[in-house]
Amino acid sequence: MTLPTPAPAEAAPDAGLDAGLAAALTELPLKDMEGALLATALLRAVDPLDGQHVVRRAVELAGYLHRDATRARRGPLPRDSYITHPLRGALRLHRWGVTDLDVLVAAVLHDVVEDAAPELLALAGLPVPDDDATAAASALHDVIAPAFGSRVAHLVSAVSNPAGPRRPTPRSAAGPTASTCSRRSAATPRCCW
Repeated sequence: MTLPTPAPAEAAPDAGLDAGLAAALTELPLKDMEGALLATALLRAVDPLDGQHVVRRAVELAGYLHRDATRARRGPLPRDSYITHPLRGALRLHRWGVTDLDVLVAAVLHDVVEDAAPELLALAGLPVPDDDATAAASALHDVIAPAFGSRVAHLVSAVSNPAGPRRPTPRSAAGPTASTCSRRSAATPRCCW
């Protein structure tokens, strides 16, 4: 018995549906988006800029390395997958007008070295040092810089907590706030989120 061959699917997406989805993703509050939707919105937002797919590669890497991590509840929001934090930060920066791909990639990767340096090194097939500080430095120099560029590695390093025990930081010494950062130019070398 021979089964009929199905007709090929339309290759071009419906322009109305695509435009409607783009508008909906732009208008949806970030706090209402979970990980997959944040990734979709970010990748769609940067698509015209991301010819080398560096943002997509950063999202894939961060998603994999944060796959088992969850984020504690914040107010009325439920506990969620940790990847929502860096994705939400990158999408927020884009919505504030940041189009510098290095800054957006660093936003996506900003906790990868801090939270998963040994696994990042192992994933790249590199030796994993015994201490966290050496692992973090090696991950930046040997993995992030070659894969995403030295500027991205510098930005990730600038916003990563140093290895070792974390101490509470008084709010007055915590540095710039999000409102301060939103007024900064995308070209400013020091960034925060």
